[in-house]
Amino acid sequence: MDPQIVETLKAVVGPVLSGGGVLGFYLLYRKFEAEMRESLREDNKTLREERDQLRKDLKEAEAERRTRDEESAV
Repeated sequence: MDPQIVETLKAVVGPVLSGGGVLGFYLLYRKFEAEMRESLREDNKTLREERDQLRKDLKEAEAERRTRDEESAV
């Protein structure tokens, strides 16, 4: 094969293949990032629910303590 044709093919095919590799890595990165974000959203939702339950329990405990303190003061 003519060396000039080989060099032309290298010049054209090289950037195309490397561009595809970069694009492939970018798409994988985006996929993994989206999965990680979804996982973090689920974790945040669970943590918010736990936080809300703990706040509710704390309010109930404080109300119960106030009631006991008022009864013992009388």
